[in-house]
Amino acid sequence: MRKIIQWGGALGLALTVSSCGLLDAGGAAGPQAGPPVVITQNAPPSALVAVLGGRAAGPDLSGLISATARPLEDLAVLQAVTPSRVVLSSDSPAPPTVVIPGQPVPPGPDETTYVKAQYAARLKHWRSEVVSGRNAEAVRAHGVLSAWVRGLGLQARLGRQVDPPGSAGGLVAEAAAAASALSGLEENGNVFDGRRVLLLYSNDLAGRPPVGELAGDTVLVITRRNRN
Repeated sequence: MRKIIQWGGALGLALTVSSCGLLDAGGAAGPQAGPPVVITQNAPPSALVAVLGGRAAGPDLSGLISATARPLEDLAVLQAVTPSRVVLSSDSPAPPTVVIPGQPVPPGPDETTYVKAQYAARLKHWRSEVVSGRNAEAVRAHGVLSAWVRGLGLQARLGRQVDPPGSAGGLVAEAAAAASALSGLEENGNVFDGRRVLLLYSNDLAGRPPVGELAGDTVLVITRRNRN
């Protein structure tokens, strides 16, 4: 009888240990989670067209491009001569991406308080990963755009410009050059969908561009008096 009782106790202990082992094995697979999360900027394509009326606009334009650079921007800098001359044309890079693990799947309504507490801890950790991922993406995006701007050599390119002759640096001529550049951008379809900004560095405001020539675009006219 003593041996049977001892064996029975050992058998009960073995079953208990085996049961715990099965639970551990199930938990070792890790909590279920959704698909990986891709963090990146929402950057629809845009266009920035600048038309120079003379070399005096170079430093201002260089600083503006450096300060406002954005991903997926089609940049074109022209000089209002006849015909207009392309000083610079470049596309900014796409925004970088950062991938983090998927969001933990919440437990069912019948799970124990312990399981729910584990899920709350995992969710808190995942949310901190989201914040870290966003910060990392912002740092990478800034670095990518800064490298692109440095590679343009803005100061050197814009510093080599000369003042155009006669009325070539006037508002009418610059508007025509900008309209021509936009027509070239639209050859592959209107992917910019109204996100087009035109900078006209005009020497004077004499004359009026044709009606509707730059309709639908954001047009900023900067004169010599504005810069002084």
